[in-house]
Amino acid sequence: MKIHLYNNTGSKNRGCEAIIQSTLDLVGDAGLADEGATLSTHDIDEDRLLGLGDRCTLIAGRKFGKYNPLRYLGGLLRRYLGAYHITENNRNRDFYRQLRKGDIVFSIGGDTYCYPSRPYNYYAMNDYARRKGIATIFWNCSIEPKLIDAKMLRDFDNYRYIFARESLTYELLLARGYPKDRLVLSADSAFLLEPRPNQIVEEKTLLGAIGINCSNAFLKGPRREGIVEVIDWILDNTERHVILVAHVYNDATGDNVFVEELADKYAASGRVHKIAGRPTCREVKYIISKLEMFISCRTHATIAGYSSLVPTLALGYSIKSKGIAKDLFGDDRGYVVDFANLTDKGDIVKGFHFIYENRERIRAHLKDIMPKYQQRVIDALEVIRKIHG
Repeated sequence: MKIHLYNNTGSKNRGCEAIIQSTLDLVGDAGLADEGATLSTHDIDEDRLLGLGDRCTLIAGRKFGKYNPLRYLGGLLRRYLGAYHITENNRNRDFYRQLRKGDIVFSIGGDTYCYPSRPYNYYAMNDYARRKGIATIFWNCSIEPKLIDAKMLRDFDNYRYIFARESLTYELLLARGYPKDRLVLSADSAFLLEPRPNQIVEEKTLLGAIGINCSNAFLKGPRREGIVEVIDWILDNTERHVILVAHVYNDATGDNVFVEELADKYAASGRVHKIAGRPTCREVKYIISKLEMFISCRTHATIAGYSSLVPTLALGYSIKSKGIAKDLFGDDRGYVVDFANLTDKGDIVKGFHFIYENRERIRAHLKDIMPKYQQRVIDALEVIRKIHG
């Protein structure tokens, strides 16, 4: 059997890399990729830099130049007729050529169905795979309820199985009529990602430190003010260090502006540190695993915290953060701040103090629940094994 991972939007987002690395670990250990694996990617250079080319065959999607007629024809057909296949099938032609009956395609864009722009590339790939008798599964997924329409529901029906990584999405799909025998409540595969030690930050600085992650897109207004107030409190009331953790390295929407701005602001303190270079997802997880507490708006950085038994406050902006927290703690209240709709910086400060004051209880709870929670992913692999008997 050959495994195909479809649509890596870019490993500069270490969450995307974490899904790929953990999935390859899992299918390899389970003997599900005896004929190898391929990865369809939007950024083949970054994937090579991270060594993914040593683990699977990398396949870049075709890019249409500015004056390519297919670009304009495809846009017109999609806009006026709702037809998306001509563009997407040409874009993914090299990936399609790798697919054979008996293979399994993992759609790995876990939150691709969470944004207003429609995932036409998934629709086209699923249509193609169904015609060829190739099994597709939706892996590690979360779905925003308000975005589901008739076309999306038809696309869901093309999947052999859908693996919801949290119960809010699972319950949503059941309510929308998706067959229960093809729907699995799992967990994100990155909960089983193995960390990799590194010397990017000194161990003595990491131990007992509080880590903070934030996206450039959110670093303004009450969100920024709330994070600054938290850092000020840590510096004024404790002797702890603060580690600024980047998890996405795209210039426009990444975390680098957050890291640089706050590192400069607090340089004189000697206790606020940025991580040098661009560590891999495994290396970032290692750093997070050494912290006393973590605050994060990036879901997979949050997952790195939870799975390392680090008390973590999620600065959530979609269903996935609430769903994961609900499954771990029984309720997202206190564990997730609604970052997307935040108007009061005090929500961040209040959330920080709740996690900080209850950190020992939270750590003990994570230690107790994590083995059973991670077992969801192992059980998911057994479902996949059934596809080909």
